[in-house]
Formats: sequence, structure tokens, C-alpha cells
Amino acid sequence: MAATLGRICGSKLLKSAPALNLQQANNLSTTKTWTNGQKKLFATIGALTGGVGALIYALEQSVEASGTEVHPPKMPWSHSGIIASLDHTSVRRGYEVYKQVCSACHSMQYIAYRNLIGVSHTEAEAKAEAAAITVKDGPDDNGEYYNRPGKLSDYFPAPYPNEEAARAANNGAYPPDLSYIVSARKGGEDYIFSLLTGYFDAPAGVALRDGQYYNPYFPGGAISMAQVLYNEVIEYEDGTPPTASQLAKDVSTFLKWTSEPEHDIFSKKMFVLAELKDTVRISPDQFNLKLLEAVRDEINRKLANKVLLNVGLCIALKDVVSLKDSFILPGDGASHTEVVFRYIVFRPPVGNVLTGKIRSCSHEGVHVTLGFFDDILIPPTALQHPSRFDETERAWVWEYPLDDGGKHDLFMDIGEPIKFRVSREIFEESSPIGPPKNETLQPGTSAQGCTSAAQQTNEARTPYKIIAAINESGLGVLSWWDQQQQAEETNNEEEAEENNVDYDNDENGEGAYEE
Repeated sequence: MAATLGRICGSKLLKSAPALNLQQANNLSTTKTWTNGQKKLFATIGALTGGVGALIYALEQSVEASGTEVHPPKMPWSHSGIIASLDHTSVRRGYEVYKQVCSACHSMQYIAYRNLIGVSHTEAEAKAEAAAITVKDGPDDNGEYYNRPGKLSDYFPAPYPNEEAARAANNGAYPPDLSYIVSARKGGEDYIFSLLTGYFDAPAGVALRDGQYYNPYFPGGAISMAQVLYNEVIEYEDGTPPTASQLAKDVSTFLKWTSEPEHDIFSKKMFVLAELKDTVRISPDQFNLKLLEAVRDEINRKLANKVLLNVGLCIALKDVVSLKDSFILPGDGASHTEVVFRYIVFRPPVGNVLTGKIRSCSHEGVHVTLGFFDDILIPPTALQHPSRFDETERAWVWEYPLDDGGKHDLFMDIGEPIKFRVSREIFEESSPIGPPKNETLQPGTSAQGCTSAAQQTNEARTPYKIIAAINESGLGVLSWWDQQQQAEETNNEEEAEENNVDYDNDENGEGAYEE
């Protein structure tokens, strides 16, 4: 940043000045000739200045603390663990809440009925849900539009034909689409739950306009959406008591799934439970803890965020399977306990397809991150062919062939979501090693100031690296395939209708749809 400012300013402002020697520093001190009155006046001015600054700071902090927005509390969601899955019975109940309550005002334009299959509904149930809606389709051969029952490929219907109609029906407020609302709101499902259950009478001094309601979790406190969840406002088909908090919990879980439909798949594809055995040393200063608690703390301290050779990246302790008898070695003072435990380890199987984001591009290939793990490389030979590295953009480019013989450049830009297949994994032992035998120090160089080439190479080693590939259809930057997939779905439906084929059932009466 300093270099940038220096280029902009073109001055000596950011250049370092030569150090002052002791005599120069003494010459700069002018207080030696001051009278006692001058010194007291200067001290008084300094105290007043400091007091004013402290007052301004305190006022700023009090203004920040007096905001009307309340931060939602952290809820103990069952799906919050790193390998925890969503409560799919709750997802199903949350769909009921959305369908019977929320869908009156809010759309979910990016969720189709087919997405329910295997998550909250069977294929037959999802077909029945889709068939219950009416879809305006066409035009037909005569140019007319017609109504038909919904199909699995249809998306959830919108409550209003356009934004203007939505605002007119809601006092000028526009109900947001809920497809990705959990990801779009700070606090996620905690915020959604707190908002739905956080309606109160407005406190003294808070003025609300007509059509507004007080909710401290909403920015500003005044929200145009009325409270919609009450005890027994709907009936659950599974008999669960429909209290207001249960309704809010279930619809929040449902919206978590719509925002992150890959939640469960993501965890199952990347993490494994490794059963390990180790002798854990408990130092005397931990003897005040229960043995199990001390063992858990020590195991996590020793393994968390570490790579175990041929095991993977250790994330967190799952549980302790068994504890053997403890013993104390002579002269040590610490207890030693043989422990068998299960640890959550990041190690996606070879062949699995994962989704990450492009971190950077280089001649070495495309570097991908999962957020918590950055050492994923897609080498040039594993990219779509033909691809080239653009030096100007510092990005790899797929030269997509067109039907007319031309080509269209598809860039792999930083930050783009990318789907890849794990092709192999590389473990490197990164323990310190000494310099080669033929390495000698140059004359005049101290041993402390010398870093061997072998040590530099060792420091650059990555203990665990994933090599991936995207050179097959459907893999690569997600935006490449979105439009193509939508076009193929439309063509399949049109062909099925032209051939008088029941798109939803095969000749055996079984579902022909595949997720």
C-alpha cells in the first residue's frame, strides 16, 4: 500500500528519513528553556485534549451500542456439526409450513418439485405435489396458451405475476424470494428463526406506520410482514404438535436445505471417521479435570488441523471409544493413557465429484479451494481440451468449439464455483531434514544465517494435496452448464410430448425421472 501511495503522490512523504543521532535529538528538545508556567499550560492543554478525545470515543461507542437491531442467539441446530446431516423429517414439515403459510407471499423460483425427491419426499409424493398446481404453458400449434397440471420439472409457483403486483398487495414492500434466503441473511437460520418468533409490542418511543410491526431482529425494528406463525396455525401430517416455535424451527431447516441443497452430500463425500489409537500424556496441571475431558482436550490440541500421513487432514474429535488404565512414568509426573478414538478426517475418496471455488490460476494449473482446504490442483492435462493460459487475465480459458467451426472462450475466473472430480491424492512427509552431504558453506557465511536448499524445498512441500480433473462433460465452472441443462430439459419434455410419452412414468409404471 505504501508503494502504491508513493506512486500516486510522487512525493517523499512515504520515504524513510535517516535516523536521528543522539545530538540531533537533544537539539530538537525545546522544553529545557520553558518556564514553569509554560510547562503547566502545555500539560493542561494536553489533558483537555485527551479528555475531549476520550469523550468523543465514549459517545461513539454508546451510539453504536444503542442500535435497534438485536443479534439473533446461536441455536443448537442438529445439522450444525461438520459431518452432521439435516433433519429430513424437519425439512418435510418445513415444506408444509412454506406451502400452507409462506407461499402466500414469498416465491421460491429456483426450487423445482424434482428437488424434493430423496430429500423430503418419495418420487410418487413429489409427483403428487407437482400435479396439485396448475401451470400456464404454450403456445400450442395454434398459438394458444393453455393450463396443465404441474410436472416434476416445474418450479414452485410464484404468488404474484410480477414485482408490481407483489408490492401493491403488501403496502409497497416486496416479499423476497426464499430460495437462498438463509445464505443471503447474516445469521442464517438463526436469524430466520428469531425473526419468525420475535414479534413484540413496540416499546415506548418507537413509532410505527400503518402496516408495520415491531420486531427487534429486523434492521430498524419496523417490519412490514405481520406475524404469521402461531400455535396450531396448521396441522402436521405426522402429528407433531404445531407450536409456533416448532413451525419456525421446521421452516428454518427447510430454508437451510433450499439454500444449501448439497449440505448432506458435501459432508458425506469429503469426510470420513478414522479410528485411531494413541497414548495420551496428561500433564500434572490438568489433573483437576476429569480424565475424559483432559484426554479430549489433549487429542484435539495434538491433531486438530494437522495432516496425518496416509490418513488425511484432521478436523475434530468425534468420540472416545475406550480408555485403558493410566500409568505414571518414573521422573515424569504426568499420566499416560492408551486411548482408542474416532476422529473426523477430511479425505475425499478418489473418483468423488466435489464443488469448490477457483482460488487462482497459474501455468501449473487451476488452484481450487474448499474454504478450509486450499491444496487442490487441476493440472493443464486435466482441463477441458483445448485450453490455454491467458497471460493478461491470468486465467485458464477453455476454447469451446462451436458448430460452425469457430470457438468461444470460456474463462476460469477467480471466485467462480467449479465442479471437479478427485483423480488422486498426494501425501508428503514434511519432517525436518538436514543439508545434503555435498553442501558447504561459502566463505564468510555463518551457519546460523544459512538456509539449505533441502530445507527450503522441505518448507515448500505440501503434506496433503489433491489432484483433480474437469475434462469430462458436466464438470468445470458451474455457469458453463446451467443454460445447457435447462435447454436439454426443455427439449426432452417437448420430445416426450410429441411422441405421446408419459414423461413421468416408464412402461412398467415406475418413475423414469433421475435426479
